[in-house]
Amino acid sequence: MNDTAKRSGKGLTFLSGLLVGGILGGAAVFLIVSPSGRQALRNIEQQSMTLKDRGTEFIKLAKEKTISLKKNASNGKPENTEQDQMIPIPKDYV
Repeated sequence: MNDTAKRSGKGLTFLSGLLVGGILGGAAVFLIVSPSGRQALRNIEQQSMTLKDRGTEFIKLAKEKTISLKKNASNGKPENTEQDQMIPIPKDYV
């Protein structure tokens, strides 16, 4: 029984040391990375704004294209002719 108590005490000491070391390591990393972490957040914020603007432009363009296609379809004339849709094949391909 004495042997079991020693093992339990060693395990508890190891786990408490592991916990304290983890907390101290995390605090050190936080203090070291904080300024660059703030810069990273600013970069993410700027990129998200850029992506939002691009998304807005894309949606606006998609709406305009949809309206254009709808008007062309209602007029009965195709937007692209068959000649426009053909892919040119190089002469050395044949």
